[in-house]
Amino acid sequence: MNVIIRVIFLVFGLICFSCADNDLPTETDTQPNGSGYGKIIINVSYAQQLKKLSKIADIVPVEQVTAFVYSDGCADSEHELIRQNLTISNNVATGTLTVIAENNLIVDVVFYTTGLVSYMGRDEDVDVPSGGETTADILLQSLTMTITAPSYALVDDYYEITWTEILLDDLTYEVHEAQNSSFTGSHIIHNSHYTYCEASHDSAGTTYYYRGRVVTMYGSGVWNDGVVKTHITLDTGQIQFTIPLPGGIEFSDDGINVLPGTSPSYSILETKTITLGSASSDEPEPGVSVQWEQVSGPEVDLYGVPSEDASVFVPYVPGTYEFVKTETDENGEVTDTETTTVVITPITPEEIGISMVPISDGYLLMGSNDYGYNNTYEHTVSLSAFSISRTEITQPQFESIMKGFNPSSMQLDYLPVTDVNWYDATDFCNRLSQACGFEECYYYTSSGAFNCDFSKNGFRLPTEAEWEYACRAGTSARFIYGNDTDDLDRVAWYCWHNSPMDHDYNANCLMPCGIKEPNPWGLYDILGNAAEWCNDWYYSEYYQLSPRDNPTGPVVGVQKAIRGGSYSCTFRADCFNRRGVLVMERYPWLGFRIVRAAQ
Repeated sequence: MNVIIRVIFLVFGLICFSCADNDLPTETDTQPNGSGYGKIIINVSYAQQLKKLSKIADIVPVEQVTAFVYSDGCADSEHELIRQNLTISNNVATGTLTVIAENNLIVDVVFYTTGLVSYMGRDEDVDVPSGGETTADILLQSLTMTITAPSYALVDDYYEITWTEILLDDLTYEVHEAQNSSFTGSHIIHNSHYTYCEASHDSAGTTYYYRGRVVTMYGSGVWNDGVVKTHITLDTGQIQFTIPLPGGIEFSDDGINVLPGTSPSYSILETKTITLGSASSDEPEPGVSVQWEQVSGPEVDLYGVPSEDASVFVPYVPGTYEFVKTETDENGEVTDTETTTVVITPITPEEIGISMVPISDGYLLMGSNDYGYNNTYEHTVSLSAFSISRTEITQPQFESIMKGFNPSSMQLDYLPVTDVNWYDATDFCNRLSQACGFEECYYYTSSGAFNCDFSKNGFRLPTEAEWEYACRAGTSARFIYGNDTDDLDRVAWYCWHNSPMDHDYNANCLMPCGIKEPNPWGLYDILGNAAEWCNDWYYSEYYQLSPRDNPTGPVVGVQKAIRGGSYSCTFRADCFNRRGVLVMERYPWLGFRIVRAAQ
């Protein structure tokens, strides 16, 4: 995975000059004089100017001040007339330069600190009369770049590094990048006058450091350092949400070890390889037969296990697995037995990053007479307590349970899993229930129908009523916190066509879960980002038929209900909109979250 970094440069020059670090300029050897010449008086009291500049750069002691004069309005080596060091006294730089008498001369005054250009000023329209004198009006600019950078980065996304404006021409911008604050092993990622550059990285959770300086024809400016944390996983310290980040899961003979959760790396809850017996390579004695038998635990297929010690795969189902090896001689007498026991303990949802939010029982005035689509019949429902996942199910969470399967068309860690059909979502619920040691909610009937048993204690998809109750979180507004799109922007990544502004959006692709504000009950992305499957069959007139207590939708149907809208304009994001999708359909804007009845 790559993190793409866009750096925005504040640029005001068009010409790039070469320079050498730490070489102070020397004065012109021959000073012109005689007829056809005039004088330029320079008197720069820089103390007051530097105090004004202190807001954007630290004032540093001045080591040398040099004035440069150019003819024909061109500041380059071919048009240089003279260079002369100015006298420094009491924060005032003074000097008199004798130059050819002509109009449109350029005068640059450059301030050096330890060989670096720290300040610079220019008067680009100086007219020198023959035999007379004139004064250059020099306004100083700091050449120190004050870098401002975000504190985290998203996968395959752009973010900006900006710095203070420098109102001078003839500049280039040099930016270095490193993975340490001392910049050991740093490399240049930009060295030109262009306004942006691009860089890419594939190191998750790495902190990148950046420092920049201005490069002029008179030398390099002072370095200024900034820091950017390019965490592919979200930086919880910055965006302020409390979703546990998934860690790895590794198997051991004692069960499951859960690794720290700050990296997008993880293991898949699929199978565990165990060795039956002592793994001896010795063949059985002639006339001795060996047989393996499973005596306890969820069933394991031992077909094809050879008579000698061997390895078998144990599916990830919590339980105690016990296998017995029996050796018999040619007379059928038991000569030896050996037992192998493996314990696989249940996990918790939190161990793979799924945070469940408890929702108390209560009443909901469901639907709206004013907003939404296919929901215009307001009716009261009563709901029992349940818990719901704080975010949409992410791709790492889905893969860890589904043996590495990830149908998402945009595959990046901590994006919601998408392109899942209804059966994928319910299969995930059953597998997660099994891994946690709970009862499976979904089952096939004798007629082949796939139903949900609401009496079971495992995970399932929310009913439409549960979804709307959790989404609105005690509010009555269209977008949770209000009825304006500004309120929607607080909580959702969305895109609308045919809105009051014709086309209103703040995202055109999936975004990582948990960046926007949560609703009052702590649920993220309940509106927008990915639309969400519900358990109910969809029927546009169901609200008029709905029972009051814990409605679960029509008994049969063709489509399943989806709610919440998405980043795509395909389906609007608000608390009331409802729509149906065929159970086998997959869309890049459609995902799900899970619920579990209160126990």
